[in-house]
Amino acid sequence: DMSAEMGCNLTLLVILLCWRDPLHMAMSCPEGERTAMCDANRHIPEQTCPHVSSSCVADTQVCACAESLHRSRNGYKCVNYQDCEKSQFHTLLLLKDEEDLYLVGTNREVLEKQPYRCMISKRRYSHHNTSQVARNLVFEERVKKPLEERSQEPQAYSVDGIEWRHRVVKLVFWVQDGNNRIIHMINEPSRPNEKVESEAFHVLHATEKCIIIAAGPADTGKFECTMWVKRGDVEFPPFDCEFIFKQHCDNPGFVREIDPACESSSA
Repeated sequence: DMSAEMGCNLTLLVILLCWRDPLHMAMSCPEGERTAMCDANRHIPEQTCPHVSSSCVADTQVCACAESLHRSRNGYKCVNYQDCEKSQFHTLLLLKDEEDLYLVGTNREVLEKQPYRCMISKRRYSHHNTSQVARNLVFEERVKKPLEERSQEPQAYSVDGIEWRHRVVKLVFWVQDGNNRIIHMINEPSRPNEKVESEAFHVLHATEKCIIIAAGPADTGKFECTMWVKRGDVEFPPFDCEFIFKQHCDNPGFVREIDPACESSSA
């Protein structure tokens, strides 16, 4: 009888499946993952991104990230290490804030040469219903005094004919056609015959805590970047901001404290 034979085969199949050792059953893992055994300490044998942990039931089969990938907190997907923190693009959010913004990250070589100091961005105005923000870039520029000035003036604020000169550059920022991955910038003339320059930069990361603006990429494949934060985050920038800056910017260097000389010059 055909039905009896099919019933017997089905019963045999159920018995085999129920009693089969689960370690030998095929396990399907998402792309970028492999099958592995959970160890006795309930750890999955895989690399994880910073501040991410993974656990499992000891001695069971699990899916683990492939050897070159890391478990991220972004949906617990497996990603390359440099992508452990997901970039956000709230490009004008921080720029519209009334607080001053401080330059805390740029190329290390630029920091060592120190052509500028006390780099602070101060808001002038923003249009809540438009994608435009105006801010002043306030800083001190290191310049060499003319020979005649060096011979006539005391060196109270200069060393070997070098002095710091206060500068203010008026800037307007905006995004175009809703593309928050690109920020446009133009400087407003502050003196007669000053050249007006308009530029566009990549936005690598922008939140209510920081913004990373970049040009490039450089020959290294990474970007020439600047990172800006509020005063309270100068010493310890938010983790996601610093991580993305380190991973995607060329020769990253940091300003970890506010120079006392900047307090009076930025007023």
